[in-house]
Amino acid sequence: MGSALAASVCQQLAQDQYSDPAAVIGKFSAEKEEGSRLFREKKPQDAVTCWLDACIDIDKLVESSSWPKLVRRGGVEFVSQLAPVYFLMQLNVAHVRVSTMSCFVAEQTAESALNFAVRSIGKKYWTKGYKYLPSVTHLAKLRYRYAIFYRLQGNPENAQRALEYINAAVELQPGDAAIMKEKGNILDWMACI
Repeated sequence: MGSALAASVCQQLAQDQYSDPAAVIGKFSAEKEEGSRLFREKKPQDAVTCWLDACIDIDKLVESSSWPKLVRRGGVEFVSQLAPVYFLMQLNVAHVRVSTMSCFVAEQTAESALNFAVRSIGKKYWTKGYKYLPSVTHLAKLRYRYAIFYRLQGNPENAQRALEYINAAVELQPGDAAIMKEKGNILDWMACI
């Protein structure tokens, strides 16, 4: 009987943790900022761990029975505040992991982060009738990171895909120095394959 009661109390506490939309936004925004602080302090692995843990918690929350109640309480305003926090944490993970793609785990994590970021801007991910649309700058960063990912992956079959992503980034941010440099890198790579 005691373990059933303990399980019930734990379940209630977990549900209470995610019953207030403002508290949820505050929690995940703080975790995003904590990851950013760690990154600025040159602790990229700790930053990635922080962001990934927060993203996993958000994914679990969206799939939980608490989610519809949170959306009812917080409305579109709540979802529109949480969506960019999640999206940017995934972009941050991809940024760190793309820069360390010399190992398989980094490559897998980068690809997952990019795919989860894309999933989060799909229709119905957050709630029926809501679609998160990142800023032009953030969409350009997503495409830019995909382009770098495919180039660093080194698979010649993905060269055209890398070029398409970087061209899409250029369309959104014409003249951006980093994007233009990556376009040159991709064209150089393509010339060698």
